[in-house]
Order: sequence, then structure tokens, then C-alpha cells
Amino acid sequence: MVVDHGNGIQTWYWHMEANVIVSPGTIVTSESVIGYEGTTGLSTGCHVHFAVNHNGVWENPRAYLP
Repeated sequence: MVVDHGNGIQTWYWHMEANVIVSPGTIVTSESVIGYEGTTGLSTGCHVHFAVNHNGVWENPRAYLP
């Protein structure tokens, strides 16, 4: 799942369960539940792979976390 925050910032979420709660075009807030962690591909347990892309450049997501 990709959330577009505007101004070239996108957050990406991988390995989520297939039954995602939101659909394309849904407006979400920082308190919205967008889905649930899952285990897909070669993962060994439930988790969410979280990434930040700013104007096409992958950035360390730590700078965006509280």
C-alpha cells in the first residue's frame, strides 16, 4: 500500500494482510487504521515493512517517526 501525503512524500507499507481496510482515493489521517500486519513473500513472521519516498528518493523513515 502507498499513502500519498502530498509535496512528493509517500509512505509505503508491505507484508500487510490481503484484506486492506482502505481503497484507492480514501482520505486517511494519522489515526486511521489502513490495514493489519501480515506475513507475505519470504518473511518469517508478521510485520510491516515501512518505507518513505520523497520525490523519488528513498529516505530513512526514522526521521518521520515521533
